[in-house]
Amino acid sequence: MLRHAKALGCLKVLTVAKHMMAEDLALQIDTMASEMTEYPLDVARDACRAWARANKFFPSWAELRELCEDGVRFRRALARELRRILDGLDQEAEAAPAAPPACAVWEDTPAEGQGRARRGGLAILVEPSDAVQR
Repeated sequence: MLRHAKALGCLKVLTVAKHMMAEDLALQIDTMASEMTEYPLDVARDACRAWARANKFFPSWAELRELCEDGVRFRRALARELRRILDGLDQEAEAAPAAPPACAVWEDTPAEGQGRARRGGLAILVEPSDAVQR
């Protein structure tokens, strides 16, 4: 929360705000910083910088939150898509027939010091020390 508060402090310095007593200012910064911890620090900093570049006055929490939401929108969409893909892979793995035992069978030597092993129906080039010779 301290780093989020620092970003807000910098924003406060870069913008015009109504005059507040020190206690009220500390409460405002602490409250907004606490709310901002919902967002990654880089998103919070970017929101503060963007606001300071485009606006003269210190923002309300709603305005700053909107910038933070814009900053995490792509990350959340990417996370949803990755979860969807991983869920699909899990479902495919559950539906697939049981895999054969995980032992490699030594077949031939295509190049000096190497051999081919089969696991299931997949041929893999392996070093002799990695294969189980039969």
